[in-house]
Amino acid sequence: MEEVIAKDNQKNDKTRDSQFELLRIICMILIILHHYSVHGGFDKFGFNNLSKNGVIIQILSLWGSLACNIFIMITGYYMIKSKIKYKKIILLLAEMTFYSLGISLIIYINELMKNTTTLAEFPIIMFIKSCIPLIYGNWFTIFYIIIYFLSPYLNKLILALNKKETQKLIITSTILISVIPSIFFDSIWHRFSSLGIMIVSYFIGAYVRLYLNEEKKTIYTILMVACNVLLICSVIVIDILGVRFKSDTLINNATYFKGSSNIISFIVAISIFLYFRNNVKLKSKTVNFIASSVLGVYLIHDNDYIRPILWKSFYPNLDFFNSKYFLIHILVKTGGIFVVCVIIDKIRIYLLEKRFSKLLDKLEHN
Repeated sequence: MEEVIAKDNQKNDKTRDSQFELLRIICMILIILHHYSVHGGFDKFGFNNLSKNGVIIQILSLWGSLACNIFIMITGYYMIKSKIKYKKIILLLAEMTFYSLGISLIIYINELMKNTTTLAEFPIIMFIKSCIPLIYGNWFTIFYIIIYFLSPYLNKLILALNKKETQKLIITSTILISVIPSIFFDSIWHRFSSLGIMIVSYFIGAYVRLYLNEEKKTIYTILMVACNVLLICSVIVIDILGVRFKSDTLINNATYFKGSSNIISFIVAISIFLYFRNNVKLKSKTVNFIASSVLGVYLIHDNDYIRPILWKSFYPNLDFFNSKYFLIHILVKTGGIFVVCVIIDKIRIYLLEKRFSKLLDKLEHN
């Protein structure tokens, strides 16, 4: 297996496939839509106040967590034939710190300019936490770095197994980390599922790279469409049952299958990943250019200080909930957030990251 990988790496394997970059862009948009739903300040829906827009809000939340799984599958797909690059980790930590510290300082300076606070009230604890986002930062980026550090050992495990053994590892892990927590949501099993499902996602990405041929198959299209339709229908059916039996409990749990470790969402994530890997063939510098800033989009729009401003202060989501322009608001706000965040991140890359990257290269060669 090691010899096969070595030969494969000699090919043009460094070229990042645009189909995966397009998938990363789509996943980030799905995450923004998820945040529109869960952070928009919408009240809990019941059988007596559930509207068409309420169902839309529920549906928007479905793909956020599973999109994170897809990101890790893509990582496993590439890392199984790559080596860990500490420069990448340094750049990632620098990006996390830049946004964490930068945004908190901007918010505080803005408060100073509005005369709502004083220098004596400078929140030292906030400043310290902003400087160490690896501890107090975004949960997904922290998990991503953990997976990245573990990747050499995860790779050794996978490469030491044959195809059947890898299949058994993935199936067993999925049962323990996804199936059981999905059935027994309140059990202790669920506490271990978040990071665990990321590791299983890594295994799946690696397995696909090692053992599945890159050939277009109709089954991948059918699987992806069927899985996503099933996920959407699960919300609608539970809502219908909730209204029929006048059960707030059912309606409040209409999105039960949306969690990253839920087996239904996990299967949906796999189906989307397989479809893009096998059925979408794309080479686009523009797509690659945009996709290189999706992490920046995540770090900006889901920052603890930006989140309430974005969803509850700036053209608040709730203000449009009962409006005929609700769908337009969703599309424009989601698209606007993505575009603005990409522009901000490109400015950061051009002014700071490129220079910092060159400095790291010089230090490495000295």
